[in-house]
Amino acid sequence: MSVFNVELKKVVDDSYEIEIGYELANKLIDDLENGLVGNIRKFAVITDSNVKDLYGLAYLVKEGITFAGKTVSMGADVTVNEGTVEQWNANEFANLTPWIPIGDETTEFAGTFDGANHKISGIYINLSEQGTGVFRSTVAGSTIQNLKLEESYIKSTSKYVGSIVGICGGNITNVSSDATIIGRDWYVGGLVGGVTSNNVTIDSSCFLGQLNSSSHYVGGILGGVDANGATINVSNATYDVNSLDIKNKTINFIA
Repeated sequence: MSVFNVELKKVVDDSYEIEIGYELANKLIDDLENGLVGNIRKFAVITDSNVKDLYGLAYLVKEGITFAGKTVSMGADVTVNEGTVEQWNANEFANLTPWIPIGDETTEFAGTFDGANHKISGIYINLSEQGTGVFRSTVAGSTIQNLKLEESYIKSTSKYVGSIVGICGGNITNVSSDATIIGRDWYVGGLVGGVTSNNVTIDSSCFLGQLNSSSHYVGGILGGVDANGATINVSNATYDVNSLDIKNKTINFIA
């Protein structure tokens, strides 16, 4: 895995910009862990053509920085891989840069990710690990909002597959996706694979992509709820039922 480093630039008051460099990431991690920059409330992702910033965010979360109580905002559209899913398929998915989902088994994203109505395109994922999407996993209190995901391909042979979040414990607001999703285990959804905590809200969001599943707990917005007694609030969320390729399966449709 490539290591992408991050530099903080103070803008005004407690607002900082994240700019990916190649020298200061470890110092940033140390400072965050030691509380030296604990008053930072907003991070602005400065995007560029090689998307080092978003990979840098994934790297920081992997290193234990959850961004709890903080906001990460996109500053521009981001393209991870050029072309369309149809073109990738014709080329047998060769020479694509794989996406590293944000969060892992030990650290989940806990802050607010604000796409600021920008789009991420060209995400390519083909994994066998639980929790697959732009975000692997989020916790209660987190929010993903104002984000568009386009021309992306997400495939997993394990549980919890969604184009935005694989394992969701937080909220989703004003998010859209036209991704192609292929899931071969339980909990596969257009936006969210599985919900694992209580009081999750999915609002003003839509899935306009293609979903193919050969297992159970599948839905156009949300695959399923894997939490006893959980309350899930889904409102103003839409999808095209014709986009779901789940023939000859017993499906629990949710959302």
